Amino acid sequence: MSQATTETPAKPSDSLRKRYAAKLSANVLGAPLTLATQSLATRLVGVDGYGTFSLLTNFFQGLTGLLDAGVSTCFYTKLSQRPTDLGLKLVITRLFLGLTLVATAFCLVAFATGWSKWIWLGKHAGDVWLALAYSLALWGSQLIGLMIDAHGLTVWGEKLRLLQRVFALTLLAGMFWRHWNSLGAFFGANISAVLFVAAGWWWVMRREGFPVWPVGQLDIEARRECAREFWRYSQPLVVYAAVGFVAGYGERWLLERFGGTTQQGFYGLALQTSAVCFLFISAMTPLFTREFAIAHGRDDQKRMTMLFERLAPAFYAVAAYFSLFVCLEAKEIALLAGGDKFRGAGPALAVMALYPIHQTYGQLNGSVFFATGNTRRYRNIGVLTMITGLLFTAWVLAPRRVGGLELGSTGLAYKMVLIQFLSVNLQVWWNARLLGLSFRRILIRQVAVVVAFGTVAWLSRFIVARAVTSMWPAFFLSGFAYTLACGGLLVAWPRLVNVSREELTGRLRAGLNFARG
Repeated sequence: MSQATTETPAKPSDSLRKRYAAKLSANVLGAPLTLATQSLATRLVGVDGYGTFSLLTNFFQGLTGLLDAGVSTCFYTKLSQRPTDLGLKLVITRLFLGLTLVATAFCLVAFATGWSKWIWLGKHAGDVWLALAYSLALWGSQLIGLMIDAHGLTVWGEKLRLLQRVFALTLLAGMFWRHWNSLGAFFGANISAVLFVAAGWWWVMRREGFPVWPVGQLDIEARRECAREFWRYSQPLVVYAAVGFVAGYGERWLLERFGGTTQQGFYGLALQTSAVCFLFISAMTPLFTREFAIAHGRDDQKRMTMLFERLAPAFYAVAAYFSLFVCLEAKEIALLAGGDKFRGAGPALAVMALYPIHQTYGQLNGSVFFATGNTRRYRNIGVLTMITGLLFTAWVLAPRRVGGLELGSTGLAYKMVLIQFLSVNLQVWWNARLLGLSFRRILIRQVAVVVAFGTVAWLSRFIVARAVTSMWPAFFLSGFAYTLACGGLLVAWPRLVNVSREELTGRLRAGLNFARG
């Protein structure tokens, strides 16, 4: 792409080790804040309100994903490889504005024609518009977050992300105290939290000499070249995004239609709790993508293989550690996160807790496909599994009178976990061939980690339950015993996550140093 419009490089970015430590430490510290925020949110708006919030945000985040169609991923990959190319930012900011207008026009047409009653199943118009505003704000902030990581400003970015969680918790605590429990107020609090972190990231970018919203114009040839580059990269993902939007919202629509808003609320809680388990991985994925993109740009096959072989097992183990504990303690966590009204969410939460385990490999696989530009194969695998998943969803949610299983939120959770396992391992198989790794060895390690951590989690729960009969003391003691046992397991068997004991110690020390400083 043309470098006609460039910015002056600022001071060198933070090292990969320092950025990794920042991501890990910020997420360790932020997880309790996120759990507390979710607990307040469910108590503020109740099961039905939370179900409505979950349904509408799912639609609009799917819509922004469809409009994005991989463009933001292309932008991040190219900006990581060419951090001084200001033209990339010129294109992405204008594209964001244009697609925002498209999303707004879609809603206007839906309400004008009456389609809104069918699309959103009669949800209040004000809630629909607030969900759109929240999703657009989230999309814009994510673009700025990608710039933060692409320029290697991760340490500051994670400190502000942690501060955002404190801000969000404070907002909801104030609402809870003042009894502001309307869904509209809840949407407003979420939008405020997103704008808070976006403003902070914007300030960091300006301070370091990297404009977020550059002023200027590309010449006609540079504009065409940029458009071609984005189109070549993202064109295969247009079909993927379209199928993903239809399948993703189709599943939630079927759940609302056959199970009702209460089942939607149960599933929303299960999904958000599984997302907390994934917090420790999702924030680190951009680091992996950035390093992999740079290595691919230099045709450094050895480093690409090393990154996948070293980081993927570690990330997978972290996700498994949290997921397996939540799975076994799902009843208690449903009560803790949602209160007594969410007691029925326990079964769905137990199943959905397993989702982040393979979601980890899914994120890393996606990074490999995107960094290497192999988006067509990524699309093919994704479209196949999403269509299969939608058909499976219709079967498990439909009423028994028409041959369905009528399993509600738990059935949708089963579908998510099973299809995720299939999709991810198809991707792993392909990437293993690309990087010269053994798929069989990767699969064996996946099973070994789940069996080892699952056994430790069950034993911890079993032993503590014999000694302590009160529910909450037993819950926290079980978690403490499980953590100690997992730590001992890794010290005794570090190859379970494909690292040496020295590497494991070094990573823990780096995280502690960041937390202290």
